[in-house]
Amino acid sequence: MSLYGSFFPVWLIAALLGVICSVILRLLFIRVGLHAHLPMSPLTYLSAAIFSGIMIWALWTGALTI
Repeated sequence: MSLYGSFFPVWLIAALLGVICSVILRLLFIRVGLHAHLPMSPLTYLSAAIFSGIMIWALWTGALTI
């Protein structure tokens, strides 16, 4: 992918967006009140970041079409 004249790997953008999605999910869980009931919250948010990053990458590259 060409970004501002240099080639940027799509997986890096997908990973960054996955972390952003995980932060948004954490804020949503805090607002709803689910965060206090999570037994292993760091593992939950790490899994959410990995899952959303992979899904964004798969949708971006066309490996997963809807």
